[in-house]
Formats: sequence, structure tokens, C-alpha cells
Amino acid sequence: MHHLSDERTVSAALLAIAVILGLTVPSLSALLKPVALPALLVVVILSLVPFARMPASSLVSLKAPVLRIVAWQQFALPAIVIAAATVLKVPDQIVVLMVVTIASGALFASPALAELLHLNRERALQCMVLSTLLTPLSLFTFLNIYRDAGTHIQLEIYVQRVSVYLIVPFLLFTAYRILVKDLSERVVARVSDISRWGVILALVVFCIGIMSDVSNEVGTSPRVVLFDLAIASLLCCGMLLLTIITMWRFGADEALTAGILCGFRNVGLGYALVGETIGHQLAVYVGVSMLPMFLTPVIIRVVYTQRQRAAAAAARLDQSVDSRGDFAAEGAR
Repeated sequence: MHHLSDERTVSAALLAIAVILGLTVPSLSALLKPVALPALLVVVILSLVPFARMPASSLVSLKAPVLRIVAWQQFALPAIVIAAATVLKVPDQIVVLMVVTIASGALFASPALAELLHLNRERALQCMVLSTLLTPLSLFTFLNIYRDAGTHIQLEIYVQRVSVYLIVPFLLFTAYRILVKDLSERVVARVSDISRWGVILALVVFCIGIMSDVSNEVGTSPRVVLFDLAIASLLCCGMLLLTIITMWRFGADEALTAGILCGFRNVGLGYALVGETIGHQLAVYVGVSMLPMFLTPVIIRVVYTQRQRAAAAAARLDQSVDSRGDFAAEGAR
């Protein structure tokens, strides 16, 4: 467990550094831009590997809590955000960018973040899988509302992208689940370790490459970048808080788990499915979205770790005081 905690801390730091590196070193981000989406495909495939020996019921569930969270995440929440944007007369071009966030599934790292915060990791995993599978339907539904805003989804191309980035990875995962039954525990553990580090390296490549358009935009239109960052950050925090408030009546554990799933979205996957449909501005927006999407979990991890250490230190101090008190009382007798 300690090994995994250290590994996750290192990976979170690497991703944060990758985002910043891609933004501040344009030549590097331009070099990796052509391989950003292939790297994301590697992420999707390898992210599934560690779950190969888990029971199917732990991966996919249609129980009421899972359906409630995912239905809220993929359909109710996007409808609420779009309705609010309509009332506030937000330009359609901006709402289209927001839809890519609010209709994308949860981050693949959501179960790990839930585990870090002592929330329901299995529930988070089940919701992450189901929301990922529903992402194509959610994206297609809500983007089609904005056809007049320049969004033209060609169904044939869209199906091809869904096949490449979702259907093929899940078919490979199914094949590996069958193969893994004949492998030793040692081999399976080794493959899982390699896949986890493969995910981290592929994410680093993706994060640096996807920042290419952002770094170019910073030099020509910094206000656009700041505006996109404000929108992405408000969406991240707003969906997190609104979900927690709405789900609180089902208990704190479910509310916080749902908040993490709804607040931190896999915008990279959304971009992979509809990238050229919306154009250059989406690339900038998705790149900027990496900042709150990856940096906020890092901040949560650091704050939570510091609180854990402070609580452990306080517990040791109390134990030390109690021990000295017991020793003094024994001496007095």
C-alpha cells in the first residue's frame, strides 16, 4: 500500500510537471503534438490492465447508486449547465466547449483519488467504467443541440473514433481477462506494474503534446487562454460542489465520491472523439483544462497527506503524554 501511495504521488507530480512543461517549452509540445492522441489511446488500453483479475461485478454494476451517479453525471448535469448557460445568454461557441467537459466520463484516476480520500473506490471504479462507455452517447446528444454553432458531427467518422478509442480497448481488455486466468500471480503483478508506469509515461506525452496549441495561443491571445482557464476551472469546481450538495441526502460517502467523478472529467477522451468537429479553439480549451483537471487532484493529494501526517503526529504526541502520565502515576504508587 505504501509503495502504491508513493507511486501515485510521483505520477501526480509528473503529470503536473508535464502540463507546465508543455506550456512553457513550445518546441517540445510542438514535437509531441502529432503523437498526443496515439498516446491517449495507449492510456485507455493500459489503464484497464490492472483490473483484469477483478470480478466483473466490481467493474460493471447497474445497482441504483451507480445508475444514480452516472445518470446525474452524464445527462442531468449537462442539461442543467446548458440550461443555465442559455438563461445567462452564454455564446453557443463557448457552450460547445463546455459540453466537451460536462459530457465526458470521469478521469481514469478517479478510483485512486477516491481511495486516497477513504471513499468508496469500488463505486468510483464502477461509475468511471459506465460513464466512459456512455460518453459517446452523451457527447453526441448534447453537441447535436448546437449544430448551428458550427458543430458538424459526421456519424461515420464519429463511430470510427468511438471504435478506436473505446470499443477496441475494451475488446483487448476482454481478451486479456481470458488470457490472465492462465498466468501466474507474479507475471500478472509484473504486467500490472509495467502498465501503470506505461500509463504515466503516455499521459506525460499526451499532456505535453496537447499543450502545443495553448502555448501558441498564449503568445498571440493570452486573454483567450485566461478565459478558457476560468471556464474550465469554474466547471470543475462548480460540478464538484453542485454534485456534493445534490447527492448529500444519500450520505457523505456517496456525495463526495460522486463529486470527484463529476468534477474531474476525461476531457482528453472527449477531444479524441470530436476534436476536428469543433476546431482549433477546442484544442486550446482542452489543453487549458489539463491545468485544473490534473493540478487540483495534486493539491487535494498534498493537502490530504499533510493532514494525515499532522493527525498521526498529534496521535503520537497524545500517546506519549498518556505514557508519561501512566509512568508518573505508577511512580506515585
